[in-house]
Formats: sequence, C-alpha cells, structure tokens
Amino acid sequence: QRGRPWTARYLWPRDRGSHLPWIAEETFPLLCCKETVSAEQDLLREIRRYAWAYRITPALQKLLDEIMTLFGPCVRAVLYYGSCLQTGRETDGLLDLYVLVDDYLCAYGNPALSFLNWLLPPNVFYMEVRLGEKQVIRAKYSVISLADFLEKTSEKAFHSYFWGRFSQPAAVVYCSEKRIKRVLEHALARSVITFLKRTVPCVGPEFTARQLWLTGLGLSYRAEIRPEKTRRLAVFWQMQGLILEGVTRAVLPVLPFEIRLIQKDGQQIYHSAIPERTRRLCSFSWLIRTVQGKILSVLRLLKAAFTFRGGVDYAVWKIKRHSGVDIEVSPFLRHHPVLAMVVLSWKLFSKKAVK
Repeated sequence: QRGRPWTARYLWPRDRGSHLPWIAEETFPLLCCKETVSAEQDLLREIRRYAWAYRITPALQKLLDEIMTLFGPCVRAVLYYGSCLQTGRETDGLLDLYVLVDDYLCAYGNPALSFLNWLLPPNVFYMEVRLGEKQVIRAKYSVISLADFLEKTSEKAFHSYFWGRFSQPAAVVYCSEKRIKRVLEHALARSVITFLKRTVPCVGPEFTARQLWLTGLGLSYRAEIRPEKTRRLAVFWQMQGLILEGVTRAVLPVLPFEIRLIQKDGQQIYHSAIPERTRRLCSFSWLIRTVQGKILSVLRLLKAAFTFRGGVDYAVWKIKRHSGVDIEVSPFLRHHPVLAMVVLSWKLFSKKAVK
C-alpha cells in the first residue's frame, strides 16, 4: 500500500482487510526499546481501564445504529469523548463521536466529500435521534479514516488537534474486530505520549500531574478557536484527575526526558532535568501551533458550513454554553452559512469569546 497515490490509499474502495497488515506494521510495537517494554504495558493497561469501561446506554445505541445505517461495513470503530462522556448527561448536551472508516469513498460514495475529508480531516456532521416520544438525543460526529487517525495521533502530526483530544480519556463504543481493538489501544497511547512529550518542557522543573495536564490542555485550547474558559480546566481535572494521575505515572518513564518522582509537602512532585534550549524550542513550537491552529479552525468552520446541518445555531449555542457570550445571528446569515462562519468568527474575537 505504501507508495501509492492518495487516491488509491484513502479514497477508492478496496477489500476491507487489504490494508490491515500495513496498519499493523506501522503501529506495532508502540515502543522499540526493550528497556521500555514494561512501561509500555503499564501505559496500555491504563488506557484499557477507561477505553473499554463505558457501558453503552440506550441513547448511544440509537446513535450507533444510525451511524451503522449510514456507513455500514465501512465503519472500523466509533470513539466517544468530550463533556457528555465525562458528566454522563447525554440528554442535556451534544454527544461527541468519532467514526473511523475504512476509506472515504467507501463511506460516502461521493468524491467531493471524500476529497474534503482527505484534504482537511475530519468531516463533521450533525445527527439527532428520538428516544421515546419527547426525548431527542443530539450528536456531533466526525468522520476520519483509520489510517489518517493513526497518523494524526502520532508524532508525525505537528498540530495538537487529534493527539490533544485523544490524550484525554475516551471510550471505544464500537470496534469491528479484535485486531482493530489492539490498534486503537496503541493509537490512544501514542496520543498520550505525543501530548506529554510536547508539554513537559513547557512546565517548570518541578510540577504535579495536575499542573502538567492543565498546562498542556491550555496550550492545545489556544491552538484552536475554543470558547472554553480556564475554569473549565479545573472542572475537567475534578472529573478526570484520578485517571490522569495513573496515566502520568505510566507514561513518564517512556518520555525521552530525565524525570524523577519525589515527595514534597505531602504531594507527589515530578522533577525534570531538561536543557533550556529544549524548553525554548517547546514554547516556540506551541506558538507556531497557535498560529497554524487559528487558520485551520477557520478553514474547518468553513468546511463544516457544507456538512453540518444547523451548524450556525450549534456554534452559537456552544459558545454561549462555554463562555456565556450570546451572539445574535440574522436569518440572512442562517441561509448563508459560509458567510455566517466568517462573521461569527469576527464577532467571537471582538467579544473575546475565544483566545
């Protein structure tokens, strides 16, 4: 499969299992050095504790059934992440799902959508299903090929859009076969490794797991157009802190830094010996990601105008929910979503709803 043009590798239909040896070759083993085999297993054990622990609710099952109806045998896996997963309030918000497909043309049967998905993954869509007579379950689902997902959650990806998201606890709610299960575990582990490898030099020589994760998440939020305020990071840690403490202990021995765990004032403190040049390079890299991410975010908003039904209203709702800023959108802009996304972005920056 290597060396083929992108059309053959990502868009055109083929036998569902034909590219799995290529994926397996790229993914296994996660780490090469024999000295880190035990650390790798510790990290994978922590990943398994949350990736497979979620019990599928009737609301989520309805959404999964609809996704399988839309994409059928092209679906390799479905991941569930975000605030609804953390809080468990699936009927009050918008569920965030990632649909990993075999390839784009297989999924869509539409060359234009396939090309857009390959050009700037993922494609984002809106879905709602009824659960009973009065209750409506709403979801935002993103489509990406399994090959792209593996690449974007690894160190090959400079920007944090994917590995920043999937370094956080996520649930695998559908998996097509056992081999894909193992692939996903390694992809989630690589997200954590990439995220922390690019965060540790940006914190001080001494840090707690909480300081490490909130620093990294703050940097990744700033690298996109995100309306979340700083206080949401504290709420996130309250819900996920225990899980991330275990992940941190497991992953730090894998990182290419000299890091020691010490006890100080009754707390577990990590002490790192990292050259100043590496720290400056880390800060500069995040500055580049911030500039790059703002541009990519605007392009994704424009692309979503073609794929996301009700996208303008969703964007306004999301901003108000996370930042408290209410933005009025005229009927004219609702009928011209591309223009609306441009105007909305300008209003967000002028009202300081995003950073």
